[in-house]
Amino acid sequence: MKKIYGVARISTKKQNIERQVRNILEKYPHAHIIKETYTRN
Repeated sequence: MKKIYGVARISTKKQNIERQVRNILEKYPHAHIIKETYTRN
């Protein structure tokens, strides 16, 4: 079985990463999700 990866990325605090994750998992329920979130330097 192939591994499927999904990437969810947000660039501001106001964005919601969970919505992106839900959308990926709707189409690919067994996807491995990589999350990149807002960081402030």
